[in-house]
Amino acid sequence: MALLLPSELSINEVKAARARYAELQKYSHLIENKRRAVKNEYETLRAKYDDLQKYKSMMENRLTEYKKSVEELPKCVSDLLETSTILEAFRESEDCMTCRYGWKRFNDKCYFFSSDRLNWSQSRDNCVTKGGHLVIIDSTEEQKFLDNEVSTKMEHASDNFWIGMTDSETEGQWVWVDNMPLDDNKKFWLKGEPDDWKGRNSELKFGEDCARVGIYGCTLFCWGDSNCSARRKRICEAKGV
Repeated sequence: MALLLPSELSINEVKAARARYAELQKYSHLIENKRRAVKNEYETLRAKYDDLQKYKSMMENRLTEYKKSVEELPKCVSDLLETSTILEAFRESEDCMTCRYGWKRFNDKCYFFSSDRLNWSQSRDNCVTKGGHLVIIDSTEEQKFLDNEVSTKMEHASDNFWIGMTDSETEGQWVWVDNMPLDDNKKFWLKGEPDDWKGRNSELKFGEDCARVGIYGCTLFCWGDSNCSARRKRICEAKGV
């Protein structure tokens, strides 16, 4: 069959060929756009995949560290308990004990000697607000210590200090501020005390129902009773910290 030369093609055939070519060009552009879109989507997904791989690796490392921490936890707990025990023993040791500023240490206790004056009830309450109580004397050594301290702080002969003992509930039955009765073997009354003195003309209706300490030159038997409304200095006592 002989080939037809362009001049020999009909006008309609030429038009049809051009239309098919244009259509093929259109499909070619669509295919190219699809290819580019697929390529872009692939690159996006690839980047997300790489990010997920990095995150997966990071989480695996964290999981490994977490497992290691869990495995070491019993030992950490044991070490903490041992350290806590050591610190507690150290804190409770006499050498470690300290007193707050303004307080003086003696053995395992701390003492505060006031410079201002209050009545006995006010003194009792004030010591409580400081985290302690009016002093409770339960040994000869403690009594001597207090006598020595008080003697350096007295400004005159009657400059006494309240201690934590009273017989205001029942006359003659002396009780400490912790509600414990006075031990007969641990009394340090000055000779002639307590006398419940009611004044030269019996002007002190309730007599003397509160205990105080502080006599010049006295080093042991130095307690006296006094009217509870009198304003005196005070000795507070508290545990060391």
